Amino acid sequence: MSRAQVSAMKSRFQHRLWFLVVALIGWPGSTQVTADDREIGAPNVIVIMTDDQGWGDLGFHGNPVIRTPHLDQLAEASVRLPYFYVSPVCAPTRASLMTGRYNYRTRAIDTYRGRALMDPAEITLAQRLRTGGYRTGLFGKWHLGDTWPLRPIDRGFDTALVHRGGE
Repeated sequence: MSRAQVSAMKSRFQHRLWFLVVALIGWPGSTQVTADDREIGAPNVIVIMTDDQGWGDLGFHGNPVIRTPHLDQLAEASVRLPYFYVSPVCAPTRASLMTGRYNYRTRAIDTYRGRALMDPAEITLAQRLRTGGYRTGLFGKWHLGDTWPLRPIDRGFDTALVHRGGE
């Protein structure tokens, strides 16, 4: 396969994935993805979020010192959505990523005194993915609530292995 064919295939894949992401997060007036939509070969969705890491701390963003060959390879084969901006602390950032909404609308506005608890009425990306026939899992830091109805398994994740209390 030529480089041009690979590029064209990647472009088509990116357009399909972008459409899927918009449908899942909820473009105004959109409907949810259904299990039938998965039959067209919907891609796997993997979201990697790290704490305390800057844009320039990855090889594929041009860092000349820090080597991240595996992440570089994953980035090359993936669709990246670079226009997601983080909040100053982790819980509001996670709430925005999980819901596609401004963190103040989710009630997750900080990391202490209950201000990291996302409103149970919020619809998460995991809930939308599950409705679309995906199996969902969360591994690592959640920090949006440790008890019912705020745990990851209450918010659409089929499997969860998380650090308690955001630690």
